[in-house]
Amino acid sequence: MGFTSWCGGLPAPECADNPLGYKFSWSPRAVLLACLNEAVYLQAGKLVRIPGDHLLEAAQPVRVNAAFAFEGIPNRDSLAYLKPYGLENQVQSMLRGTLRYSGYAELMASLRKLGLLSLQPLADSLRSCSSWAELLAHLLPKQLVSRAALCEKLGLQEGSEQAVRILEAFEWLGLTSPTQSFNPQATLLDSLALLLQSKLQYLPGERDMAFMQHQFHLQSKSGHDSKKIHSTMIVYGDSQYSAMARTVGLPVAMAAEMILRGEYHEPGIQRPLQAKLYNRLLDRLESHGMRFKEE
Repeated sequence: MGFTSWCGGLPAPECADNPLGYKFSWSPRAVLLACLNEAVYLQAGKLVRIPGDHLLEAAQPVRVNAAFAFEGIPNRDSLAYLKPYGLENQVQSMLRGTLRYSGYAELMASLRKLGLLSLQPLADSLRSCSSWAELLAHLLPKQLVSRAALCEKLGLQEGSEQAVRILEAFEWLGLTSPTQSFNPQATLLDSLALLLQSKLQYLPGERDMAFMQHQFHLQSKSGHDSKKIHSTMIVYGDSQYSAMARTVGLPVAMAAEMILRGEYHEPGIQRPLQAKLYNRLLDRLESHGMRFKEE
């Protein structure tokens, strides 16, 4: 028996028009920090622990829908949800993960290998750089920005399909450009977040997408019968509100409304794990186009 939960806040497919396949609908810094988190989950009865500096390499292709080329990245401590979900000693696998379009983890791992996700205070030698190309030179062998030097730093075979893909992404981001201004921040990660924020913005008329799928692997008490249930929700942003704003904000607003109307009386901070709460919320969310399809 097992439970897997995938979720991603992403550009709608027609708006995923950059090498990362990503645009920011929340804090750029938090998105980058998420690439450094340690992950812990349960797989086939075994505890799996992924150090933060290997998280991106742990990304795996995820087939949740025939229309999307997704990859999944384990999201922090999945075991923390066993008890709240009532799954202690009930499942052999337990994983919560983040969805990204295919290729995201590979490119982010390359940025990490260059040192651009460093949280160390920015050195004076880097703070004085005027362009990203100048900064990159400080991070490369012989302080020379070239395809050969980048491949050597990243452990890539020059001319390979992977190398071409990554280097073209660097060029698109402006990392190798002497005209792309470098605005020093407290750390390299913060400096990169500022650059990505300028490059990965939603333009007027573009929309985001929230995609969530829960995968249940069930087995009968006799152990002879098993089945899989997938519960999937896809929400798109519109001209008024992003999908991220709607899926995060509406449940909280509805819960507050229930309290004001006297429909919910539990004191203190409550997780939405009680049927009398989440069933009402799910019913109300369907009227706003947010519903799960089970198959």
